[in-house]
Amino acid sequence: MIRFLFLCLFCLVLNATSLKDVILNTQNSELANIKKYDVVKSELNKQNVLLGYLPSISIGGGYKTNSDEKLILRPKEINSIYAKLDFLIYDGGAREARIRALSNLNQSEIYKNDEYKNYLSLNIVRLYYNALSLVGIIKAKEGEKNYLSATLERLKSFKDAGLGSSSEYESILAKYYLSLSEELELKQKLNKIKNSINLLSNTDVSSFDFISLKEPDYNISSDKVQLKAMSKELFAIEDSIKESYSEYLPHIFLQNTFMYTKSKLGGSLNSNIAIFKSYADDLLKEDWEKNNEFMIGFKWKIFDFGSNLKKIETQRVKKAQAMLNLNYKKRENELSLKNIKQEIQNLKDKILANELYLKSSQTSLKAIDNKYKSGLVGYNDFLLSLANEFGAKSSLITAKNELEIKKAEYYFESGVDILERIGF
Repeated sequence: MIRFLFLCLFCLVLNATSLKDVILNTQNSELANIKKYDVVKSELNKQNVLLGYLPSISIGGGYKTNSDEKLILRPKEINSIYAKLDFLIYDGGAREARIRALSNLNQSEIYKNDEYKNYLSLNIVRLYYNALSLVGIIKAKEGEKNYLSATLERLKSFKDAGLGSSSEYESILAKYYLSLSEELELKQKLNKIKNSINLLSNTDVSSFDFISLKEPDYNISSDKVQLKAMSKELFAIEDSIKESYSEYLPHIFLQNTFMYTKSKLGGSLNSNIAIFKSYADDLLKEDWEKNNEFMIGFKWKIFDFGSNLKKIETQRVKKAQAMLNLNYKKRENELSLKNIKQEIQNLKDKILANELYLKSSQTSLKAIDNKYKSGLVGYNDFLLSLANEFGAKSSLITAKNELEIKKAEYYFESGVDILERIGF
């Protein structure tokens, strides 16, 4: 018998899926991987711009014909091929500002990805503990239903013996079916939560185990990842303004072109100048010629009707908006942490009150049940006492799980990894 019980317990443990496992699966889900690609895109964009500032080499060539045969020295056909090197030496600081902006945006995406993973963890925590509440309430409802079932059996035997009231039996029976209906509704809600967990984590959770989150350290200042991401975006805007100012400075560039050409000259020698044939043969021969052009140049926009200035003003407005939004989010975060901290304390007080309420309602139910069996109180008093006992159990179960959810919310608002705070 003991071996059988041990085997059943072992099977339950195998079927149970811990909260940590579900969160880990969620952080490797499709939604999490989609968000990760934002970081990859940002990094590739930064590398693209960075590599774009390195020297570039291009090659080209072509074939050209000319139908004018009046001049001997004008090429009739030209074949050419070239290799060209371009390098931007100085652009007024735009290069450095743009790379810094892209680095800040890339770091912002990294922060956003971290926050999204923590947000997924928070959603799983909410679903998991709501499921635990439903499991506990369903169990309490089953206890209520069993209590009613036992009462019905006793009343039926009295009724069959002609000692009990038919109306009393029917009232208890109606309460029993109502309890059964409520139990089925609770199971349906639990099934929906299981499906939601499965959608987020691709995990089929068959049973839920209660585990407490560590108590938050309320003395540590907030380090919310969203605020860090917004700060990086603000820095990126400042770098963009610096990049725009670089338009007022000269840009210095280097070009080097190496070219091969082969020309075929048109026309023929006049008989009057045949004496120059030996010289003309050297002039008209069709060998490949090579040429190398090297250039250091500059470009300086000295007037644009104020177009760049308007661009800078627009970016300054964008910066002002970002600063206001960041300050608002900081205040929102502070107030949210303050509210959640108060809610956690209220829930602790509520749990203590519900524990006393449950103890009192259980004692009251036993007394009322004995009096009801002895005929000292009516079935209405019995049903009310039974409902109070069920309500006390439900409130206590809900409060305990709500406390864990509030802890997770506090961690999320503080910028703390929820996964690391599960268990002791």
